[in-house]
Amino acid sequence: TDVDFEELWQENASVLMRADHPLSQTDQPSWNDLAAARWIVADHPATIEGWSKMFLNQDLPVPTISIRTSSVQLVKGCLLQDDYVSLGDHSTYRQEIASGQLISLDFGQPRYQRPAGIFRRCGVKLSANERALWAALRSTKDHPN
Repeated sequence: TDVDFEELWQENASVLMRADHPLSQTDQPSWNDLAAARWIVADHPATIEGWSKMFLNQDLPVPTISIRTSSVQLVKGCLLQDDYVSLGDHSTYRQEIASGQLISLDFGQPRYQRPAGIFRRCGVKLSANERALWAALRSTKDHPN
């Protein structure tokens, strides 16, 4: 079955860690500090590629990922309860960042971005409720957060 993807916006990802993580106590952790950190990263090809490019763009070898997982809850749990760092998009961690539990580091580098949007099977006629849902999703295009 053919699938169509409609991009609504680009999500930015940045380095995330617990607010009281040892690396958060410095003014600006170095890339070498980050390379030596314990990483938990979402096991998705685009995320792994963006994570790897972060270090390669700094002429550093790609560090070892301690945990690769498809569970967002596991990533959140490890970030909140231990000295892990991760690469994540802001929408997934919005509550934890807003509450001050997690911090997002900005290194003045181009951030990893990924498209966010909606998928559907081509040629499938949408019901009235599905059309209303799609319209509501499309209305977020200019204001994704």
